[in-house]
Amino acid sequence: MYRKGWVEAPLAAEDPVQDLALGIDLSKYQAINPDISLAARKVDEHQLWYLSDDAVGLAFFSDRLPSAEKLRIVDGMTRQSGVRNVRGNAAILKEGVRLGIFASERTTRLMSRLQIGETFLALPPEMWSENGDYIL
Repeated sequence: MYRKGWVEAPLAAEDPVQDLALGIDLSKYQAINPDISLAARKVDEHQLWYLSDDAVGLAFFSDRLPSAEKLRIVDGMTRQSGVRNVRGNAAILKEGVRLGIFASERTTRLMSRLQIGETFLALPPEMWSENGDYIL
């Protein structure tokens, strides 16, 4: 499972998508082997950097993330930040969870740090590739 995520995520923009999928897969594996699932999830919890509210916005630049999921992240950016967690909250890694739940107002800092304008966020994701801020 981990090897698949490692091979399929050569770009930081793909990491939030892959980290979420791996976390969910490890949770599902509990039905097959609870001991191995628990051990693997504990290791994985230390690697959830891209599911923090600071970094989840990298998924905006993923070609594999559907537009609806990108909009969920945009919507989540209006949520007040809670306690800063460098890693995503592993407790919510369950089937059906979406990347938008990890987003908060802190996600906007990513854009500032990377010196990326936010004008594209006001557009439908299908139009982002035509916006100068998104292209840069």
